[in-house]
Amino acid sequence: MRKGEAVCFLSGTILEITVISALRGDAEIFSRKDETTEAQQLESLLCFHQQSGLLWVLFLALLGTSSVKNLQTSDDRTLFTRFLMTSVSAQEERQSLIRSLFDEYIEMYASRDDRLTARFSENFSGYAGSSDVLVKDKDEWVKITRQDFAQVPGRIRIEMLDILLQDISDDVVAVTAFFHIHLPFPEHILSGETARLVLVFRLKGGDWEIVHSGISIPFGLAQSGEIYPMIRLQEHAYELEVLVEQRTQALKAVNEKLVALRDPRII
Repeated sequence: MRKGEAVCFLSGTILEITVISALRGDAEIFSRKDETTEAQQLESLLCFHQQSGLLWVLFLALLGTSSVKNLQTSDDRTLFTRFLMTSVSAQEERQSLIRSLFDEYIEMYASRDDRLTARFSENFSGYAGSSDVLVKDKDEWVKITRQDFAQVPGRIRIEMLDILLQDISDDVVAVTAFFHIHLPFPEHILSGETARLVLVFRLKGGDWEIVHSGISIPFGLAQSGEIYPMIRLQEHAYELEVLVEQRTQALKAVNEKLVALRDPRII
């Protein structure tokens, strides 16, 4: 049997599920023998897989078993239908939860909301946009976040390009997102780069805390006292202005020479 295959055998009072793990390649066998009905066995397994996060395993297993076709009673069919609905609903709820955590973060970050600093865990790690410093505690990250907000106090616009939501465990989720950052003033350099953000949330005491935030912007290092490479952006803009002025003056000189050639009276 190949990795990733799941086969469920339901027969009378004997329930045996064999799952071939796609990650480890080894088999985990769950067996139970008792006097319960198939409906009661399904009920127990439903609870078990809800708690363990393996609803999808049982779902795949049941799809491949002929016993599903033998669910003759109304209770059996109702139970199986509820199982399928619960499986899909649980996954959708988790995805919705993860997306809401990310959306709340983005809204507070874009609006420069200081309440964002309360979302970071005491057990924190991260790195800022164009920095080469690994941050290892919450207090330092709070300082960086507030420095970020002070450097660009106006609301920024996030243009989302791609996003991945990961449900890692009951108490850990992660989001990876690619987007453009549009600052509250005209500039065509930073907004053309793709910012890459990874957030890791952990459930603690009923609250989802951010335990990791890593954002990278492939534009070169920010200088001391910066989160975004604003000085480099200003220098680059000045260099462009100087270059435009030089080209303008050179073009003006060429035009004057052409006019002089056409009219010898012009010296």
